[in-house]
Amino acid sequence: MPRKNDPAGTVEKILDISGALFMEKGYEQTTMQDIVDKLGMSKGAIFHHFKSKEDVMEVVIQRMIDGIVEQVNAIAEDSARTVSEKMRDAILSMNISVGQGQAVIAELHKPTNAQMHQTIITKTIKSVTPILAKIVEQGVSDGIYSTPYPRETIEFLFAANQVILDSGIFGWNQEELTAHALCFIRMMELSLGAAEGSFSFLLDSI
Repeated sequence: MPRKNDPAGTVEKILDISGALFMEKGYEQTTMQDIVDKLGMSKGAIFHHFKSKEDVMEVVIQRMIDGIVEQVNAIAEDSARTVSEKMRDAILSMNISVGQGQAVIAELHKPTNAQMHQTIITKTIKSVTPILAKIVEQGVSDGIYSTPYPRETIEFLFAANQVILDSGIFGWNQEELTAHALCFIRMMELSLGAAEGSFSFLLDSI
């Protein structure tokens, strides 16, 4: 992990370049020497901040997750939004499969980035579900949702969303993906005790 007294600009530069190389070449194929060459720094200068390539990847991923968590938390804490709006906006804010995000998704689905992809999925689930659980708890309090297990329910649902609806993992064609999305929407409504059609917005994101 980077030391607290290290220049922030240097650490950010290392993370930016390393993240780009992981996407371009694949995590497994990227070496510390590749990072050194691209940065134009000495190997000692980089190791002053990070102990290994694995250490670099951990921080690169955590920076990505922190950005997602910040967005979702801001939505969850917005008192101007209704529960339904919070849930919709929080879920959609995590969708990076549009615009430039399509390139990121394509790279993560490459076999060479399997470890990085799995780590991102796991960390995202662990970091985001407590925030989504608060939205569900508010929904239960407001009578929008009905479940005795707010956190556990959203954990199961969010984990399923991250894995089953990932066409890059299962190779779903569009028809299969749509069918799974419709099933998932119904599962969410039943599991959360939500009104029919509450999560139909998910169809627009596949």
